[in-house]
Amino acid sequence: MPESIFIDYRRQTESGVAGRIYDSLSRDLPGISIFMDVDKLKPGDDFEQGLEKSLASCKVLLAVVGPE
Repeated sequence: MPESIFIDYRRQTESGVAGRIYDSLSRDLPGISIFMDVDKLKPGDDFEQGLEKSLASCKVLLAVVGPE
């Protein structure tokens, strides 16, 4: 299994920042699996189960924290 990064963020306020981080990491670390919910989970997927599975298998959790 490749190394993996889980990006955790508050969708209402930090989605823009998280998206830019995702884009940068994807570009700079092409061999690393990066999880961001809007990129990996599809309509009809069990959202909670998808998050739990991805979080359990990640090596790094990157929390994006805003001012709120």
